[in-house]
Amino acid sequence: MRRSWWILSTLAQSPTGSSERSATRTHSVRGVASGPRASGGLMSPRRWRPCIGSWHDSPSGAWCARYPMTTGRRRVAQSVGVLFVGETTAQALGFLLTAYLARVLGPAGFGVWIFATAVITYLGMVVESGADTWGMREISKSVSRVRETLDAVIGFRLVVAAVAATLLVIAVQAFVATPDRRLALTFGLLSLVAMTLQSHWVLRSLDANVPVAAASAMQRIAVMLLAVALVRVPSDAPYMTLWQGLAEILAALALLAVVTARAGAPFRHFRAPLVRRVAMESWPIGVSRLLRGATYTITVAMLARFWPDAVVGEYGVAYRIPMALLAISTIFGGAVAPAVARACATSRAEAGIVAGATLRLLVVLMLPLAVGGAVLAIPVIRLVFSARYLSAVTLYQLLLVTVVLASLSDMLRRVLHFSHHERDDLRCVTVAVCVGAVLSLGLIPAFGSRGAVTVAVVVELVLFTLEAVALRRAGIPLAIVVPLARPVIAALAMGAAILPLRGVPLVVSVPVGAAVYLGALTLLGDRTISELHLLDVPVRPADVAESGAP
Repeated sequence: MRRSWWILSTLAQSPTGSSERSATRTHSVRGVASGPRASGGLMSPRRWRPCIGSWHDSPSGAWCARYPMTTGRRRVAQSVGVLFVGETTAQALGFLLTAYLARVLGPAGFGVWIFATAVITYLGMVVESGADTWGMREISKSVSRVRETLDAVIGFRLVVAAVAATLLVIAVQAFVATPDRRLALTFGLLSLVAMTLQSHWVLRSLDANVPVAAASAMQRIAVMLLAVALVRVPSDAPYMTLWQGLAEILAALALLAVVTARAGAPFRHFRAPLVRRVAMESWPIGVSRLLRGATYTITVAMLARFWPDAVVGEYGVAYRIPMALLAISTIFGGAVAPAVARACATSRAEAGIVAGATLRLLVVLMLPLAVGGAVLAIPVIRLVFSARYLSAVTLYQLLLVTVVLASLSDMLRRVLHFSHHERDDLRCVTVAVCVGAVLSLGLIPAFGSRGAVTVAVVVELVLFTLEAVALRRAGIPLAIVVPLARPVIAALAMGAAILPLRGVPLVVSVPVGAAVYLGALTLLGDRTISELHLLDVPVRPADVAESGAP
């Protein structure tokens, strides 16, 4: 028992890292266990008294003076903000890296890198196989399961990575024609090793987001420095995956060292049956992720098969900015995933409340980026990738539509996963990907990158519709249309305001658009930010879970 609380007190500390707030965080979780109305080790975030870490009628008011706590809204903002800032910084560096590579490698060399990263990213999802979601779900039930859960996940991923690496080597020798592509894919094996060792989901499960954010940013900085120093001409394109893989391995080892220092050395009490359980319970999540990423991978592979590398590079340029925006939504989703998991472990009503607040906040964040990016497409493409890629403007504008739809559908999928409805999500993704595969066979060989964009838009529309229906059938109450009306109106007002400013510098048009959007939200009375406290779902304590609570 002492070991469980020691893990909790060291891992689930506030982002500031101060000793006072670390102690406060621990008392907050103890209050969950000892509160007179605690149910199953969890508490409703709307009844939680943030200043003392207990219920409103708890006699432990002395804690308030000794351990002053922030409000639930501020605590959520700190926890999510630390991870969001770190990961956004990492994505910004990755975006700069992409722009640099597009310029120095040219369309053909850039196409080689795009092809290799698409395949490696897909195989990374094979190695991941939904085990991280399974692990977060286990830790949400009891924090004492950190060590055994991490051991089981790494053991499972080692087996999957060995199979994936073998298949990649065989496929490279049998089907990849050009030497540059073969070499780039071979170096990509290092990224699979890094995925096997990833433990960031453990720290995020316990709201210890500082190491995660720092490791992510340092990894991107290392890749950027290596690229600037060693990638100068198109012939250097195959070696880019080597530098990426090395940086990813170092970042994974650093995070694993953080977890090991606090939770003990790995594999000291390794349990093979638990590894089999990971495989049995996480495979629907893993398969749905594989299918989810199949659309982009199939699209790039078919473009590479029927069209020259320059067309692949054009599509890659059009996809880079939307992919960066989608990464922002992924960062946000990962930051709030522990709260969603804890809410889903409580009740369907609680899951609906937390998921609704998350969805509204996500829309407020993503809509202005998508609308503003579409209106200012020409100056953005010219600034980031140079005038050589202006032919990708229309593709880029259409792909921004998929960003918003994908952000919403991925959030709905998280709720289904944490609510043990992963098979429903698998059915939805299967239908959407099958629709995309059929359309790809007919459109991409004939229309190239424009056909690929059409496929992406249709797939996201189908998937979002199916996921919303599945969530309703699962009995999770979640309003989607009405709460999102205000952000949509504000985003449209912003787009209309910056439409005449397309010819002026971005340093003028972007602030004007932001001011119009925020002003419109204020006038419409949007309450998204004021409802942040709904995401303040506490960590489930070890002693309650171990005593037999559900």
